[in-house]
Amino acid sequence: MRVTLAISRELFMLGLPGRQVAVPISGDRDSQLANAILALPRLMQQLVAAGMTELALVGPAQPGQVPASVWAIEVPKGDAELEQARQQAISILQQANVSLVGAMQVLSIDQLADFLKPQQDAQPQASRRRGAFA
Repeated sequence: MRVTLAISRELFMLGLPGRQVAVPISGDRDSQLANAILALPRLMQQLVAAGMTELALVGPAQPGQVPASVWAIEVPKGDAELEQARQQAISILQQANVSLVGAMQVLSIDQLADFLKPQQDAQPQASRRRGAFA
């Protein structure tokens, strides 16, 4: 089952086959995005249990920025509690072999040169990746 995930200031917005669902974001943090990240492991568990096989990260973004759903899952966090929740969500996706769509590879500046070098026998990169961070 393909699920789309967008994160707004107050809601997880999920696109499911034939319907859309909004789930309020709640938590103790002042930042709703932080509360969303902390809730990701529970959300991923529920979606995997419901049969999710593909997760599309979507949502609005200002020019030069990424959607909140991409940022929440793909970008490492400096806050230990948020990073732990992010890693738990990724682990759940990996264990369930869920494909991420619309995700982006996050690199450090030191990794950029190696990434941009032409590779021998390189095949075009697909926009779909099998499993989180595959």
